[in-house]
Amino acid sequence: DGRTVVQTAVNLGKINYINYFLDKGADPLLITSNGTYLAYDIQKEIDKGRLTKNALKEFNKIKERLIKEFNVEFPVQQQKRKGMELRVERYKELSEKNKTILGPSYEELHERIQESLNKGVDALGNPLD
Repeated sequence: DGRTVVQTAVNLGKINYINYFLDKGADPLLITSNGTYLAYDIQKEIDKGRLTKNALKEFNKIKERLIKEFNVEFPVQQQKRKGMELRVERYKELSEKNKTILGPSYEELHERIQESLNKGVDALGNPLD
């Protein structure tokens, strides 16, 4: 779904993995094709209110780390436009061989994404800004 490995660790509640990936240089500001990034996922998990007391404490530590080490300012917002732009850009950077392997439906998808960007809306017609 375009998530980074560190975002997958968040979704699985693997705090030790999140710290490991950050220690090894994972970019917590990398925006996925969905317009999400690590800080957004951390905030979302905290806001859901479903974490155990211990997990909430650990997620808040990660949040503080993002603030101190990466200058993230909370609350954060999903960046749909940026995610869509990056998705189109990444597709354009593919070799012709890889585009052929993915097939015409993948090309059509990216054309629709670009059309949505041009209109300033997401796939559901909601405004991007």
